[in-house]
Amino acid sequence: RILGGSSTYPWPRIKEPPLLDDLLDENGKPLLIDGHVRGNPNPFIKENEFYMAGNEEFNSWGPRFPGDTGLVNIGPFIENAMDGIKQSEFHLFVQCSEHCHQRYWHGEDTHCGRHYVGVYRLSCDIDEFSSRVTFNSTGSTGFPPEHKIKIAKFYADRRANKDRLPGRFYDKAKASVGIEEWSKKSDKDKDILAEFQELVETNYTIHVAPVEYVRYDEKLYKALKDFGAYPVREGIEGRVSNLPDQLHQWT
Repeated sequence: RILGGSSTYPWPRIKEPPLLDDLLDENGKPLLIDGHVRGNPNPFIKENEFYMAGNEEFNSWGPRFPGDTGLVNIGPFIENAMDGIKQSEFHLFVQCSEHCHQRYWHGEDTHCGRHYVGVYRLSCDIDEFSSRVTFNSTGSTGFPPEHKIKIAKFYADRRANKDRLPGRFYDKAKASVGIEEWSKKSDKDKDILAEFQELVETNYTIHVAPVEYVRYDEKLYKALKDFGAYPVREGIEGRVSNLPDQLHQWT
């Protein structure tokens, strides 16, 4: 509603930035003038710009709070460069972790919510320094084990109602868990396990590079807060509260 796009995708590129403070008609619906919704131009993001708000499993190494350092997926910079679009700074959100040992843990009431950490930019030229993170690697060059199955689920959900994976991936998935255990799995779980095998075979890879903090957009924070954007878990309104008087870390 504030920045547009779908935050489920690792880096939404905004084709039409939402107009803020939309004018409403007598029925409470957006007022159309010459076929277009009228309102104030969006001050936070421009056409064809992106922001980062992807799931934790796609970027486990980003900044944890405003001012922190970290790594981000450089996919959007590569895609923009291919399309002739230049964007140096971007709004960055991270998904709060589900477990206390994970990097983005900010308390039980906030897990899985999006946490705004501010405006960031790459701290180096992507041709100068970037690292590969691969599905089949371990340690610092691989995905955390608990995130691999989440990545498989993400792609399985995107593939839903489209072409299924070739049967060999289901055969590999069945062999990996055993025939008896396989027979107990739902069709959806089988799709996820097959997707996992496809990611193993292709050695799914992302490229990451370091970022540096630029500023905290207090006006965006206020807009998010006014709109009621916060993580909710079992009816609890969550808030990241490392330094609430200074950082205002709502998601």
